[in-house]
Amino acid sequence: MLNVEFKESDEPNVWHEDVKEFKVTDKTNGRTLGLFYLDLYPREGKFKHFAVFSFMDRRVKDGKTYLPICSMVSNYDKPTADTPSLLNHSDVETFFHEFGHLMHTMSNQANYARFGLSGVLRDFVETPSMMFEKWAWKEEVLSKLSGHYKDPKKKLPSNLLKRMIDAKLLDVGILQLRQVAYSLIDLVYHTEGAEDTSAVFRKHFSETTGYMMPEEVKMDAGFGHFVNPGYTAGYYGYLWSKSYAEDVFTKFEKNGFMDSKTGTEYRQKILAPGGSLDPDDMVISFLGREMNTDAFMKSLGLDND
Repeated sequence: MLNVEFKESDEPNVWHEDVKEFKVTDKTNGRTLGLFYLDLYPREGKFKHFAVFSFMDRRVKDGKTYLPICSMVSNYDKPTADTPSLLNHSDVETFFHEFGHLMHTMSNQANYARFGLSGVLRDFVETPSMMFEKWAWKEEVLSKLSGHYKDPKKKLPSNLLKRMIDAKLLDVGILQLRQVAYSLIDLVYHTEGAEDTSAVFRKHFSETTGYMMPEEVKMDAGFGHFVNPGYTAGYYGYLWSKSYAEDVFTKFEKNGFMDSKTGTEYRQKILAPGGSLDPDDMVISFLGREMNTDAFMKSLGLDND
C-alpha cells in the first residue's frame, strides 16, 4: 500500500539473536529509505512495553545523506517448538500502531535530524500510528494475516469480524472521558503544578469521568507519560492525533484500503516531511481541504447531523 519493499538482512548487525534487521526500499525509484530492527520478544532487562526508538534520524550533511535507523520494540509471546507466537486482535492492532511510527521514521525526507520523529508536533505525532490501526479492522487485510495455528488456511471468519466491529463502540464514551481526564490532569500538572499529585489526579478524574477513585489508589505514580519529557503537557495529543487520523483515513475509504497510489501520496505528503511542515498544511495538501472532526465523531458512533 505504501509502495515500499522490505528485505530482511542475511547477516544482521543486531544486539540479540531474536532481533531481525530489515532494509526499506522505495519501489517508485529503487532508493533505500532506511534500516529498521524488529525486537519482538521479551527477555530479562529489556524494555517492557511497546515503542519505536530512533537510533539516527535522516539528515544531509556536507552533501552526504545519512539514512534513518530505528527499532520497533514489543513483548509478544515468544514462539516455542510446538506453538507459534499467537497474537490476539488487540496485539495485531498494537503491532500496526507501532509500525505506523516506524514507517513515519523510515519515510522521512527532511534534511535536518531535528525534523525526525521526535521533531513532529505532539498534536500530530500519533496520527500515522493511530491511522495504521484502521487496517487491522479490515477483512481484506485480516484475511491475509490471520490463520488458525494448526491450519493457516482457516482465516478469521467474516461473521466473527463483524461481531468484533459491532462491539467496537462498547464503552467508547467511558474510554473517551478517560482520555479527556488524562489530558486535563497532564495539563494541570505542568501549568498549575500540584503539591499532592494523587489528590489532583483523583479530583479531575472523578469530575471528568464520574468515577470515584479510592484514596489508597495512586494511579499517578504508574502513569509514565506524565513525567516522560516527550509528553509533558502533551498527552492531549493522543486525542487530537486521533482526530487527524480519522480524517486522513477518509481518503483511503474513498480510494481503497490497499490503493498504492493513495498510499504513495500519503507517504510523500504526510510522512516524508516529518516535523518540517505544519500538520494542517500537510493535511490540506493530502486531502485537498482543511481538517475537520466529522470522521472522528463518526468513529465514536455520533451522528454529525
